[in-house]
Amino acid sequence: MKKYIRPRKRNIDEEPVREFLTNINFEVESIEQPWRHLIAYGKYQGKDAVFKLASTLKTSKGTKNEYYWNEAVNLTPQECRKNFTVPKNFASGKYKNLFYFIAQRFLSEPLIKKGSNDLSKVSENI
Repeated sequence: MKKYIRPRKRNIDEEPVREFLTNINFEVESIEQPWRHLIAYGKYQGKDAVFKLASTLKTSKGTKNEYYWNEAVNLTPQECRKNFTVPKNFASGKYKNLFYFIAQRFLSEPLIKKGSNDLSKVSENI
């Protein structure tokens, strides 16, 4: 069985990223780096948005997959996915050779909170 090495977290200096975001007209509300991505929340072109930047080249591949997943799902007609939605992508590119994308930000409560076993909201939406 092939073992996969868990990519290490690489801390990214937030200030240059904040400056970059300002230059592309992303209004930053907050920035955090929980693990393999630096994530910024704010507004992009007047819309609630999230900026997701891979912290390593290895992580960039997975981040591109997430971007392409959003694209593919949003190409599927809404009547074929009535109970399923993903964010709309607004933009993507490279920041210092690392992949990033900006997508729609959902401001509603999640169906399940981290660490919870309460599936009642999930079950009623499936």
